[in-house]
Amino acid sequence: MINRWDIEEVKEVFGHDKVNEYLKQGWVLLATHVVGEMEAGVPNPPLVYVIGRPKKAE
Repeated sequence: MINRWDIEEVKEVFGHDKVNEYLKQGWVLLATHVVGEMEAGVPNPPLVYVIGRPKKAE
């Protein structure tokens, strides 16, 4: 299990295709959140994925 002290770099990524690329490279998903507020006529507000790159094993 990775804890917060094992993370070397953090990024916010938009889009499931992009976050999946990072996950395949070994990054880990730390959190998700919606950008902005729900608006009438907007079915899915943008989702941001917060990912972290683990420190390399020494």
